Amino acid sequence: MLIDTFKQQHQELVQLIGRMDAALACGGEAETRAVLSRLAQAIRVHLSLEDQIYPGLIRVADAKQDLGMLETARLFASNMQRITALLQDFLSKHQARFDLEQFRSSPRALVVMPSPLSSAPSDHLSPPFQPPYLLT
Repeated sequence: MLIDTFKQQHQELVQLIGRMDAALACGGEAETRAVLSRLAQAIRVHLSLEDQIYPGLIRVADAKQDLGMLETARLFASNMQRITALLQDFLSKHQARFDLEQFRSSPRALVVMPSPLSSAPSDHLSPPFQPPYLLT
């Protein structure tokens, strides 16, 4: 089920962020770069899946003429576009020219950013789209 995939991906991202924190604490540039590369790959895979779900939700809501679900799906899609742009910019900046001290001092842009599906009120979404978990 798609929700299980999202949950598994979120858990992987949490683990990778923990590895990133450990690499930064040890001061190892090679390990930090390796974890950043793996994290960037995992984030891009996850975001590509996120990009697929919201247009489908919008189509379903439109077909059902469910204005509440349509508004919620559009809000989630809009939020994910902004989150995606911020993450892509952050990752591109640090992967193109990696500097450990600059990376260490940059704002903590890589925090666990749960899908809007897992943190926003979802009264208008059908049960398959209501995750039974929250990442904090």
